[in-house]
Amino acid sequence: MELISMGQKAVKAKYELQKLTREVKNRALLSCADALIAKGDTILAANKIDVEQGIANGMHPGLIDRLTLTEKRLEDMATGLRQIADLEDPIGETLECFDRPNGMHISKV
Repeated sequence: MELISMGQKAVKAKYELQKLTREVKNRALLSCADALIAKGDTILAANKIDVEQGIANGMHPGLIDRLTLTEKRLEDMATGLRQIADLEDPIGETLECFDRPNGMHISKV
């Protein structure tokens, strides 16, 4: 899939995700965390191929390091997803309100 196409789909998806309840979003986050662990062997095998191709194509060693997944990195990613699920949902939260001199009320949500 092309990056432009992926980006366009992400923009469309963000509006749908905003409509989801906190419970639904948290279930998705926790499911992703569980899948990272359950499918770890498959993910690591595919990642190994990506890393090998990156090395063969002369990718910078720093980028290779960022690309390389390990069991620890997968566990850390799963932990991060679980931590996000524990956070308060910021969607719809009012961050700031003020009135303009012309009487217009502005809310930053």
